[in-house]
Amino acid sequence: MRSWRVLLMVLVWLGVLWLLRPVAQAQDVPAPSAASVDLPPAIRRKLHPDLIRLLRSAPTTDRLRVQIVMREQIDLGVKRTRAALVADLQAQAARSQAGVLARLDRAVRVNRAADVRPLWINNSIAAQIDRDLLGEIAARDDVALIKPDAYRQWIDPAWRSTAAANLLSPTSGHRLPTSVEWGIAKIRADMVWSALNVTGTGVVVANMDTGVDGQHPDLQESYRGYNPKGLPVHWGNWYDATGLPSQYPYDAHGHGTHTLGTIVGGNGLGVAPGAKWIGVRIFDSSGGGLDSWIHAGFQWVLAPGGDPARAPDVVNNSWGTPIGAYAEYQPDVQALNAAGIIAIFAAGNTGPGAGTIYAPGSYPEAFSVGATDDEDVIASFSSRGPSPFGPIKPEMVAPGVNVKSTFPGGGYAIGDGTSMATPHVAGVVALMKSAA
Repeated sequence: MRSWRVLLMVLVWLGVLWLLRPVAQAQDVPAPSAASVDLPPAIRRKLHPDLIRLLRSAPTTDRLRVQIVMREQIDLGVKRTRAALVADLQAQAARSQAGVLARLDRAVRVNRAADVRPLWINNSIAAQIDRDLLGEIAARDDVALIKPDAYRQWIDPAWRSTAAANLLSPTSGHRLPTSVEWGIAKIRADMVWSALNVTGTGVVVANMDTGVDGQHPDLQESYRGYNPKGLPVHWGNWYDATGLPSQYPYDAHGHGTHTLGTIVGGNGLGVAPGAKWIGVRIFDSSGGGLDSWIHAGFQWVLAPGGDPARAPDVVNNSWGTPIGAYAEYQPDVQALNAAGIIAIFAAGNTGPGAGTIYAPGSYPEAFSVGATDDEDVIASFSSRGPSPFGPIKPEMVAPGVNVKSTFPGGGYAIGDGTSMATPHVAGVVALMKSAA
């Protein structure tokens, strides 16, 4: 009898010890780690091939810059007003991203994630995350794909050095030309001004580039945020998507100031000098940028300052990648089209071979522009189609050789490229919109 009593007491104490054991706090469901690329097929197929290559080469202690693409995507083919489109995109992101954002928020607190940026334009989340968290998020049913948030050079470094070598100072006598620039005369924009009294008035043009020198004398007064009686209004008129954002129009490179001058610049420089401009800085001072910066730029264009009613009529994009099949921004361009915003893209500068068209200009939804000289000859550097997506490209050519335009510091520079041709067409669209 005594032995049974002892045994019973032992069992009771074991039960008490089990009840009093340290209980772990509620944790996220563990998933296979991405520290190794030997992942289950269900997870591995959610990782972009470029991300798998990055996993193999990057130090295991590094956080990875990624874009987490959600499974839920709305049908952009359904006709909506611009306001309804933005509302639907935002509602979809708020609904479908909630779980991942909550997980990332907890990860940020323990230094496993950083720089979290939710994007509603393509229903994705950009972030820096560690490898274990990568595997965990990839295992979620609401996640469709994880890919690198790639940084690349978007503006050829040679462009800036060439433009700087052809720099014309404000005191050089070039600020007040005796006639319009050759590209303006070639496309007969000046005849539209004089014969039709159409200069772009009432139209808003956005420029997505390296930024803008908002104090340039040929650009300052056409800024939508310009206030002749006080401080300029930058809310809804300027946005810097880069890692070191500026609160006011700024350009440490020059490319963006040059391209914008060809659209709205005064004193015979711009095609549509009566139009107003808003600016989006998507590239840093070297002309490079992350994919997520560009997505954020497109998103802002759809609803500047959060207001779709302030969206521009046309957006100039004098940039691209020679990887013509790079479809990263196709959903963004489709969203702009659905919102009634005309997006113009540079064809690229790796011609004259066939199939050299740049993306996003290569997309069927994009309008791309090649370059010509003052004798209407297509420039040898101007990229050609066809597009890897099928269409004949580019849709149009315009002046893109020896183009003089505005440059940071109140000066002027001469540049070549389809980047210089594209704003000629953006300006023509502004004139057409103004005349309609």
